[in-house]
Amino acid sequence: MSADAMSSQPANPFSPRAALALVLVGAVAFIVLLWTIGAGMASGSVNDGGGHAGGKGLNGYAALADYLDRRGFAVRRSRSAAALAAPGLLVLTPPHDADGAELERIVAARRHIGPTLVVTPKWIGAPVGRGVPGTQQGWVRLAGMATPRWEGFLDYLSAKIVPIGAGHTAPLWL
Repeated sequence: MSADAMSSQPANPFSPRAALALVLVGAVAFIVLLWTIGAGMASGSVNDGGGHAGGKGLNGYAALADYLDRRGFAVRRSRSAAALAAPGLLVLTPPHDADGAELERIVAARRHIGPTLVVTPKWIGAPVGRGVPGTQQGWVRLAGMATPRWEGFLDYLSAKIVPIGAGHTAPLWL
């Protein structure tokens, strides 16, 4: 083999300008991604039919959070454990099957940070099927009533469903 054949190597497929352009486009795309995540645009809609501040269905509290926000109260919607240490009123909307010991731990840890309001679920909601005409995302239908079973959280309180007349029922706190 001649020395001339060994010294010839294939040409670089990228010019220095092309490599720099790729790095710059990647950096700009990364900065845009960070901005969209920080602005809250990276996640989908939180209107999933749940009983929380993002739910616009029958069992959601989006209207209450919006009402307070429009009246000048500082409303933060968060599903982060770090938000539990923030001072101020914390409103928890746990589902029927929440872990009572975990609720007790959260409320006890916040006793000297700020007030905590635990909203008990009003009823059980089931998602409305997408095939039902006229429904919107996050809508639910009533699937019944039940008292929450949060063993380990305020066990000295209890609730039961009692008739109030004409076939209607309501929770009664004991």
